[in-house]
Amino acid sequence: MSDWDEDCLPQPASAGPGVARDSGALGIPSTFAALRHRNYRLFFFGQLISLIGSWMQWTALSWLIYDLTKSPFLLGSIAAAGQLPPLLFSLPAGALADRMPKRTILLVTESLAMVLAFALWGLALTPWMKAWHIAVLSALGGMVFAFDMPARQAFIAEIVERPDLMNAIALSAGLFNVARLVGPAIAGILVAEVGAPTCFLINGLSFGAVIVALLMMRIGKQAEESPRGSVTAEVVSGLRYVRAEPRLFSAMLLLGVAGVFTWAYIVLMPVFAKDVLRGGPPELGWLMSASGVGAVIGSLSVASLGNYPRKYLLTLVGLAVFTLGIFGFSASRTLVLSLALLAVGGWGSVVFLSAISTLVQTCTSDGMRGRVMGVWSLVFSGSTPVSSVFAGAIAQHMGAPAAAAIGAAIGGVGAVGINAA
Repeated sequence: MSDWDEDCLPQPASAGPGVARDSGALGIPSTFAALRHRNYRLFFFGQLISLIGSWMQWTALSWLIYDLTKSPFLLGSIAAAGQLPPLLFSLPAGALADRMPKRTILLVTESLAMVLAFALWGLALTPWMKAWHIAVLSALGGMVFAFDMPARQAFIAEIVERPDLMNAIALSAGLFNVARLVGPAIAGILVAEVGAPTCFLINGLSFGAVIVALLMMRIGKQAEESPRGSVTAEVVSGLRYVRAEPRLFSAMLLLGVAGVFTWAYIVLMPVFAKDVLRGGPPELGWLMSASGVGAVIGSLSVASLGNYPRKYLLTLVGLAVFTLGIFGFSASRTLVLSLALLAVGGWGSVVFLSAISTLVQTCTSDGMRGRVMGVWSLVFSGSTPVSSVFAGAIAQHMGAPAAAAIGAAIGGVGAVGINAA
């Protein structure tokens, strides 16, 4: 695979219609080069606020589910309910992203996500909340996310110039993980002091930031679209496009293996906090935040590389460190060591994701980007319900540490097999 790091497509000579670039007077360091673009700055800071709220809700919700059910299997199964919709909707969502302005799609999806967060808050204040209520709301949220993710991923390529694309993707991963660092820590304190519903309310309010940011963007007139066929035909053409490009196909396989197996430990965090480390909501928040610490460092590491050519090497290094970190975490029985190993795994995971996402985007033509990112979303998000059930089932019978160790081992072996092929 020596040709992995060659550009699949020629680089355009000028920025696209969605790129609004400020002058160099801002003096932005190269590590944050993508922030030179006004639209990306708005997107970045709006997403940061919203993602902090989302991580607060996810952490509080996972604790609430485990507290209600006392079952690792149900914890994984309910999580899977929110992650199943991408299996059904990611591909048509990608086709939709190639048909409609991506900002319009994002405004709709972020508004719907806000409504669902407020609904969860209202329900959690009542005395009759059940686990199945959470499963239904999670499934609706997963449906919204299925349409949001391809549009959001493809939108980044429209609001920065191509030389800044890996930097923008790494910074976006960084803000995701800054939110993962901050959100769970706040949620752990709030759940212990005032209860989970407050986290749901804050998440609902946080969506306002990204909605305002999207409305403030200056988006130029988009190029005229050529006539298109049916959504089904476009979905099929997207799948054929990915299958015909060996680098895209291999990247999707690597992502799927990591998604199903290596990330399996995430859904079991409440079990690790409560049963393995004998802690409570604050410890859960610290565990979730530890991964964020390593991931933020990883994001800055990748962002500092600029338009580094050997992206496939970064992909393999990141995945190897990620796998080893989680395998070590599965064997730890002390909080400090667990936090350190999660930080190592977090570094590897974000290096892997940033590099492989850039590979996919740079190997995709503009007219196919929505559909290819729909396939990406299908693999990335669609693998999660399988991972959740896999982790929950093994943890139910063998314990959470065994589930994390087995997942990391299978993920590592699978990645070696794909690379060898």
